[in-house]
Amino acid sequence: ADEINESKEMSVRILPNPDPRPADEFICCKIYFDLNSSYLTRKSRKVLDEFLSHFGKDPNTETIIEAHTDIRASNKYNMWLSKRRMQRTVDYLVENGMDIKLIYGRFKGEEEPEIDCDEEDCTEDQHSLNRRATIVTRPKK
Repeated sequence: ADEINESKEMSVRILPNPDPRPADEFICCKIYFDLNSSYLTRKSRKVLDEFLSHFGKDPNTETIIEAHTDIRASNKYNMWLSKRRMQRTVDYLVENGMDIKLIYGRFKGEEEPEIDCDEEDCTEDQHSLNRRATIVTRPKK
């Protein structure tokens, strides 16, 4: 059974960060965010709509939203921002018909970058790949 931390301010159950990723978790898709933003872009909403049409109504599939930031800003701020990105993504899925009981969250701040580089050495394109929410699916437990 997963260890779940319930937070009063969040409607989603928070999962601990596994290391390594369990074999039954499948990375489905990723959405990207603008710098210092937790707002979903038009392109992100399109990806989420596509996800919903394939996985969103399956009662046998759980979804984990893992949110990340780039390395600019403090670790504290980045954890806060990744939490907001996770929650906005969850909110969108629920508002568009997904059952909240099938959604879990993880927010990772600047941990686990898509592109591992120093702030000075990262290009803007590399930073932008790190500002993401990864949508992971797994069989319902």
